Amino acid sequence: MVSELIIQNILIKAELSYTKYNLEVSNNQLENQIKHYSEYEKYMKKVRYIAHDIKKHKFALNQLVASKKHKEAVDFIYEIDKEVEEIDYYFVSEHILMDALIKNKIKVCKKYGIKLKYDIFIPKDIHIKNMHISIIFNNLIDNAIEACVNLDDNKREKYIHLYCDVIDNKLICVIKNSKNKHPLELDKSFNIETLKKDKTNHGIGIENLKLTIEKYDGVIDFNIEEYCFTVKFIIPI
Repeated sequence: MVSELIIQNILIKAELSYTKYNLEVSNNQLENQIKHYSEYEKYMKKVRYIAHDIKKHKFALNQLVASKKHKEAVDFIYEIDKEVEEIDYYFVSEHILMDALIKNKIKVCKKYGIKLKYDIFIPKDIHIKNMHISIIFNNLIDNAIEACVNLDDNKREKYIHLYCDVIDNKLICVIKNSKNKHPLELDKSFNIETLKKDKTNHGIGIENLKLTIEKYDGVIDFNIEEYCFTVKFIIPI
């Protein structure tokens, strides 16, 4: 009887620990969404400012050309182009949250000297909930960033390649990143390596990623090569 109570107590504590972690994950995802939407609103405001000022820019440019101030006109065009390019750089897909998320990851990759290449199309009206978009891509990209940061050879290129497109009514996404040659530990449950010190929570994070994709009848696959780690998932839409 006593042993049963002890076991029951252990199970309750384990369940509470798991629930607490899931709540923390949900809170983090919500915070990420708020942050990403905030960045998106900031850039949309900038778009409106440029659209509002474009007539004034046109008038000023015409005046410079009419006054034969060609160098000033070229410099002025260059400054306008810089603002427009920054905005174009922000819109990487048709999905608002994904655009904001990628913009944030671009900054992180620049900070750590990681070359991020992306070719992304995600329909703005896709049936996948924003929270689940956040769970999937934050997990995948953050894991890829960590693998690059942890490279033990400074001469090797740190890279992340992200591809997403809709083919035959399926969202197909592939993310590749550089990794260390030696496998540190193989997680047999998911057939992937874990580089994190907190292996328990890392496993829960990967499980959450898998469950989120499977929620939409999707499948996910992990492939480990000598210096490259690839994740591919497919979700019917």
